[in-house]
Amino acid sequence: MNTNTIVGLFDHYTNADGAVQALQNYGVDASRISVIAREGDTIDRGNITGAGAATGAATGGLVGLLVGLSALAIPGIGPVIATGTLASTLATTLGMTAVGAGLGAATGGILGALLDLGFSQNDAEFYAEGVKRGGILVSVQTDAEDEDEVRDILRSAGAVDMDIRRQTWQNAGWTTFDESLNPEKTDEDTHRR
Repeated sequence: MNTNTIVGLFDHYTNADGAVQALQNYGVDASRISVIAREGDTIDRGNITGAGAATGAATGGLVGLLVGLSALAIPGIGPVIATGTLASTLATTLGMTAVGAGLGAATGGILGALLDLGFSQNDAEFYAEGVKRGGILVSVQTDAEDEDEVRDILRSAGAVDMDIRRQTWQNAGWTTFDESLNPEKTDEDTHRR
């Protein structure tokens, strides 16, 4: 059976959380869901730790996936929290041996990890830029027969329209992902939680 990766970029924590919960309700195993987001302005570790401690292993949604994880320091982005295939690939790309072993600084970056996962250059740059600007990237490994439903779940939960967002960024002067530049804040980047 072929497995494909379906991705959604979310501006708000609540939308990404709703997507993860809906995916789990649909029957997608948590091990097939990956998340990457900047720590701090996008993901508040205190909320994750508190919710995880309060609800235990039965926690669903983003809290259930992210509780207990440590941040990775990504050049040009800063600390991120990642889980699943994205975290493993990111750690490998960064030359780290253990995700969750603590905050680690490394060379390499999110763009390389996304390219290693098979994303096209254009899509990898878009998603890397989205995370850099504070978005939450949710990816799902799914079988071909569930692709349409997974796409619908992500879209219904509020995943951004990639073409419209890319055009908005380009109209504002963005051309390509550059990990050496500081994250640019835009209107869609505010009030994420």
